[in-house]
Amino acid sequence: MKERDKLVMSVRETIPNINVDCSSELESFQNKTLRPILKFQNDLTLSILKSTKGYEQLKGKEHLENFHIHLKSFLDKNIKLKNQIVSSVTALFTQEELIFYFAHNKAISKRIISMQFKRFADEMGE
Repeated sequence: MKERDKLVMSVRETIPNINVDCSSELESFQNKTLRPILKFQNDLTLSILKSTKGYEQLKGKEHLENFHIHLKSFLDKNIKLKNQIVSSVTALFTQEELIFYFAHNKAISKRIISMQFKRFADEMGE
């Protein structure tokens, strides 16, 4: 394992009780790689969200019953925000994980955004 990969793996938090022996490669990758990185990057991705144009209007809607619809719409319309979130996750991939990501980038990026949406909703009181 290369030195950078060792460093990347050393900074990831381990999440107990996550089954990494899943039925599909993508599900296993999600549990073994994406969840720890998203947990580790949580403060960073929240800062990215808060610095995004239009965040203040979104924040004002967090008390609404259908807040998750506004949040989803906000994420869907902000390609730059989605790219920044995906980049903040892929930056902490090992070489092997990056190769896997390139082979499945559309599905993995979709999972990253979906998982991050849930984190944002939880953080904002949903």
